[in-house]
Amino acid sequence: MADDPDSHAAEPILRTRDRLRQLRRLADSADAADGVELFGALCAYLDQLYGPPGFDRLLAAPDRARVTSMVNSMINSARADRSRQDHGDPRRLDQPVNAAVTLAQGRQLADRLARAGDWQAGLGDALIDLYDYLDQLHGGTLTALLNSAERRRVAAVVSDLRAATLRR
Repeated sequence: MADDPDSHAAEPILRTRDRLRQLRRLADSADAADGVELFGALCAYLDQLYGPPGFDRLLAAPDRARVTSMVNSMINSARADRSRQDHGDPRRLDQPVNAAVTLAQGRQLADRLARAGDWQAGLGDALIDLYDYLDQLHGGTLTALLNSAERRRVAAVVSDLRAATLRR
């Protein structure tokens, strides 16, 4: 990760996730509370994409490109085959289950929090970094979450990539 120019983005994400319980107690406004819950929900989503043991670092650029290609293929396949999407796996959600805001609203919320100052600015910055990384993995602006079957397929690939990295 040290030679990855985007590696700095993982640090605020991991640091903020470690402090999530504390941030829930500090949240004294609707924006702060929504930001904390959205951050937790997006971290849980990223953990599912990574598979056990969950997100602990950014994927290296070549591995990230492989995951992005896979995710794009899934998204394009679902667009081409609406009947499978309507009758098979559940539709993709535009809002994390445990969050009060949609993915699009969450981006605006992250920007507001980043300008708020105090601890909320750190939360906003971490949300922005998290969105940036999820955008990279999705090959564009994250507008909908992958369904559970798709998440499991991505997690299997990410687990294989991580194991290969450890063997190097």
